[in-house]
Amino acid sequence: MLIVWRAAIKPTHCYVKLNAEPQAYGRRRQAMKYHVTLRVNLGKGTLYWVTDTEANSEEEAVVAAEHLFESQMEESNDWSFTDFDVENA
Repeated sequence: MLIVWRAAIKPTHCYVKLNAEPQAYGRRRQAMKYHVTLRVNLGKGTLYWVTDTEANSEEEAVVAAEHLFESQMEESNDWSFTDFDVENA
């Protein structure tokens, strides 16, 4: 199966998992690692983008993940799914 990505989409939901301990009060805030899952509901299905980012807040982590997704799609001419899960509907 070959899927060619052409549409520009914006995620409708996102989930952010913190991978580092918060910095102590009074110290300069440093970028932390986040595990981000973006989800967009399309007309005939749902697409998830999962990536790790470094940011100063959850909001910045989501924006960074969106930018990573957009740059990945711009760089990739052709791509296909490498894993799947099929269930009876």
